[in-house]
Amino acid sequence: PLRPGELSRQPAAMRVNIVVASRTRLKMEAVEYAARRVFAASCDELTVTGVAAASGINEQPCGDKETLRGARNRLAEAAKTLLLVPDDGDKVNIVVSMENGIVQRPPVESGDWFDLAWVVCASGDARVQTTACSAGVPFPVEAVEEARERGFAVCTVGQVLAERHAGEMDRQDPHAWLTGGVCKRVELLEQAVSAALAMLWGRMREE
Repeated sequence: PLRPGELSRQPAAMRVNIVVASRTRLKMEAVEYAARRVFAASCDELTVTGVAAASGINEQPCGDKETLRGARNRLAEAAKTLLLVPDDGDKVNIVVSMENGIVQRPPVESGDWFDLAWVVCASGDARVQTTACSAGVPFPVEAVEEARERGFAVCTVGQVLAERHAGEMDRQDPHAWLTGGVCKRVELLEQAVSAALAMLWGRMREE
């Protein structure tokens, strides 16, 4: 088994191909940043490609179960869309998927809602899979309730917030606006992707 810190000391002799289950710029950047951290000294060629992948769930996922299901559905779609070549010794294929959703954490009675992302990573042959979640950012309860009334199937909390604060925030990144620019969504995603990728790479090396 690999010891802590051993990932960064592997010889640069690998080509790593990462398929992202999204073409969204923000998600692509998160994976690119995370991949550079995880594979900085482990490969001499790194490729990150995005493909369209449906989540098969509501536009606004609600709860850990639905959010994680969306990430896994995207992962399966991405793996089918791109015909991955089996690992050939010097090339490693990896699929990365992520899904943001709103969840409640104890004490649920407080009524607070948090937006977080579930990340799922898998080896190209699907034999190894890891998951990780991002830190949660509190979302305004009234915005969550409005999105619920309009229907989670077609309306997100981010959409509600963007309409309420037109010109002040990015619909895809209400996290940055809500935290005064301290916690950007791409950074929250990067941390979760880094954790899932590092665990995946370690397990793949052990096989």
